[in-house]
Amino acid sequence: MKYVRIPLEGAYNVRELGGYPINNGITSFNSFLRGDSLEKVTDKDLRVLEEYGIKNVIDLRGDIEIGDEVKIIKDNSNLNYKQISLFGDIEKAESEDITKMLVDNPEEFLVEIYISALTEAKNTMKKVFDHIATSEGGILFHCTDGKDRTGIISSLLLNLAGVKKSDIISNYQITHTYIKENPEVKEQAKQYSEELTYSKPEYMEKLLKYLEKNYNNAESYLENIAVTEENIEKIKQRLIE
Repeated sequence: MKYVRIPLEGAYNVRELGGYPINNGITSFNSFLRGDSLEKVTDKDLRVLEEYGIKNVIDLRGDIEIGDEVKIIKDNSNLNYKQISLFGDIEKAESEDITKMLVDNPEEFLVEIYISALTEAKNTMKKVFDHIATSEGGILFHCTDGKDRTGIISSLLLNLAGVKKSDIISNYQITHTYIKENPEVKEQAKQYSEELTYSKPEYMEKLLKYLEKNYNNAESYLENIAVTEENIEKIKQRLIE
């Protein structure tokens, strides 16, 4: 069975990258899922993911954000868990600027941190894509809400597969619709700003525009950060059905 959004009891925003039209067909189902936090997934949820073909979980969050998820996954499933903190280097280098922008201009903050992931976290991005290339079976990559870090990786994967810009933006844009149902996201909105939960199309448009202007496309970007041609080809083969 194939889903657009995977029906889980303990997560709100676990979705397919499969089914998007490309020149030679569609992007593959059961290969890549994007998602939000898995800390409240149930045993039933873990079975659903395994039966769906998922064998690997990539957690894009930093240490301070991770709770019982590692134990839940390792104790109750056969999923391989890997943490790679995508924003770790950025947060260390720009913590004061990030905090100020977070408060004063959250929308600008989101766009800036998306672009910073491409420019300031190249070593980490390479780790993510090398891990994707060398992992066997379906992959679920996620962060806290499945919007920002997850959105960046999703956009690069879809671009690499040859998915149209409008579909990449649409894949990002739907995020807010799902995560706003999460009580924890509602509390987050009260604590900081509701704007931080938005996934407006212009956020992704600006990231894709930057990617195109500076690297042409995702494949050239991955080459720039030293992902090998072999690994890029492995990822493309898994993306395309």
